[in-house]
Amino acid sequence: MNFSLDKEIEKLIADPAVAADTDDSEDTAELEPVETDEEIIREVKERFRYCEDAMHQVKADALDDLEFVSGHQWNATTADRRKREGRPTMTVNKLSTVVNQVVNDVRQNKPGIKVRPVDSSTDPATASVINGIIRTVDISDPLDTATYYAVACGTGFLRVGTEHCHDKTFDQRMVVDRIDNPLSVYFPIDLIHKADFSDAPYCIVRYLTGKKQFKAKYPKADPHSWESGMIGDSDWVEEDSIWIAEYYRVKETSKKIYQLSDGNVVDEYPDPVLYPELEVINKRDTVVRKVERFVLTEYNILERDDIPSRYIPIVPILGQEINVNNRKMYVSLIRFAKDPQQILNHMTSSELEIIGLATKAQWLMPEGANEGHEADWLKSNKKNVAWLTYKPGINGSKPDRIDPPAIPAAVVNAIRERSDEIKSTTGIFDASLGAKGNETSGKAILSRQRQGDVATYHFAMSVSRAVRQIGRIMVDMIPVIYDVPRALRILGEDMTDEVVLVNQVHNTFNQDRRLYDLQTGIYDVTVECGPSYESRRIEAAEHMINLLQYVPTIGVTAPDLVIKNLDFPGASELSERMRRTVDPKLLIKDQMGANISEDQIRQIVADLEKQMATVQMLQAERQQMGQMIATLQKQLADKTQAEQIKADTAVIRATSEVQKSQLAVEQERIRQQGANTRAAVDTAVELSNQNTTGRYMPRVTPAP
Repeated sequence: MNFSLDKEIEKLIADPAVAADTDDSEDTAELEPVETDEEIIREVKERFRYCEDAMHQVKADALDDLEFVSGHQWNATTADRRKREGRPTMTVNKLSTVVNQVVNDVRQNKPGIKVRPVDSSTDPATASVINGIIRTVDISDPLDTATYYAVACGTGFLRVGTEHCHDKTFDQRMVVDRIDNPLSVYFPIDLIHKADFSDAPYCIVRYLTGKKQFKAKYPKADPHSWESGMIGDSDWVEEDSIWIAEYYRVKETSKKIYQLSDGNVVDEYPDPVLYPELEVINKRDTVVRKVERFVLTEYNILERDDIPSRYIPIVPILGQEINVNNRKMYVSLIRFAKDPQQILNHMTSSELEIIGLATKAQWLMPEGANEGHEADWLKSNKKNVAWLTYKPGINGSKPDRIDPPAIPAAVVNAIRERSDEIKSTTGIFDASLGAKGNETSGKAILSRQRQGDVATYHFAMSVSRAVRQIGRIMVDMIPVIYDVPRALRILGEDMTDEVVLVNQVHNTFNQDRRLYDLQTGIYDVTVECGPSYESRRIEAAEHMINLLQYVPTIGVTAPDLVIKNLDFPGASELSERMRRTVDPKLLIKDQMGANISEDQIRQIVADLEKQMATVQMLQAERQQMGQMIATLQKQLADKTQAEQIKADTAVIRATSEVQKSQLAVEQERIRQQGANTRAAVDTAVELSNQNTTGRYMPRVTPAP
């Protein structure tokens, strides 16, 4: 028998306080009844009507803003009447420009997610890996779309979710999708108190899908789901499409947590038999949030699953929030600029109408002056005619044109004043749009440009809040999605790729055992605002080049960093080459990390010096062998040259003998030819003498 176990059991029986604490670990909560599909659908319909009532005015204002900024700025009745009368209806849409000004400014200074350890027990290196994972998630397009709607109509939304990495794996990754219709999102805004909607109890998102696509994706769905049934703002079914709803709700449950004597906090009471050395020093009730997701039509639940986060993954970007008599409204940038914009359109149309009438001035003529020529006079205001015939009146009077009315100064002033009112209501002045002012110094110009940034900074802050909430949702999702050992591609701050192994022990560069455990640790999320990495890289390059004039040693100690930040083809390759010229001692911390100790650095430097000594010795030996090879090559070259000279001499001699023989033959030929020539000449002379004297003249051979 185990006597120690018996003693612990006796201790439990003898100490009722311990037994009472142990009873806390038992789950005394009753099991929740299983909900039927009908009950969930009924709940969705009730909550949808509640959200529609809470957001009715918000959506009405947003719809009016969207139609206005898209160019529909005339009252329908007024526009129809003016068109029937042939009068102009000009639309000078200045609001679209100011909206794009604010949105594009946010695009150039997107906030970044930064994950930081909460306490000393959380690994900073693992936090860096989590940051690298988050950087691989592209949030640019969803963030741009939601920001535009927030500025243009007061509300914009995006969705955080998951998807499989590709079609041949079960591994998943995080994604952020855009919601291209902000009017399809419904929140109970009067039950929400936090600006980022992190405390939202539920949310409904509706979207249309084609009937064919619906049947292909959900072939077992009840066909009655296509029948018409009014709910909220429109039917669930349209002619060729059907409305589908995504329903997110938060389920909260309470449980006890216990703080132990070793500092750990657990959610189960420790067994005193198994852990007699641990004591519970504190306990309290806490609330656990669980987010459930349903995809449904009016009659069917098509999908259901749990979201691996404590927050609803629909993140808002909002305009200026105003609570009027417990009714919330979200004000867009253009909300109070629509009236001056409409007046501007009217005044511009009036000005155009007056200018158009200048070429159609009326005629003043005596009665009957156009008799018989009425058609010609009617055409005189529509086209140029060569002449007009009239009948003179009394005293020879003739028709005269009436001078066209001048453009009233009130119209010109109204146009100018309405333009100023648009600038005042939006906070975007000429300096923010790049117009030249009276400022001469750079500081004054920047100060004027910043006026627009300050006036619209609440939109940038709303974007920052949304990005922070996206980071919180991702931090919740990472331990669930990346729950097994796997290799992940992460991105550094400079957007360079790196592959790391997570949830498993592996060797690092310096042979240390490393574990990036994504399942443990508590992390906080902050937001870093400012220019993008590309903009900061360009600024860094400019500063480095300027510093080179005053600190030339930068070109020796960090030439690779200077070149790396320059923007030209091949800069990265050149930077890698220049890095090889840098003293290895300066690169140790870059390669091994900032937390390396001084002793480790000294040891690494000693190893490097030994390696350098070995390399130098090998280089000396290589130089000696090179000299020996050069000597042997020279000797071989000399020997080869002697053999070549000998061969050339033999050839020259043979050639000389041949030439000598050819010369002897040629000399004999020339001698023979000369003898023959001499004999021919002698014969000719003798014949000449006979013909001259008639007698024979003996040939006298000249003395040698």
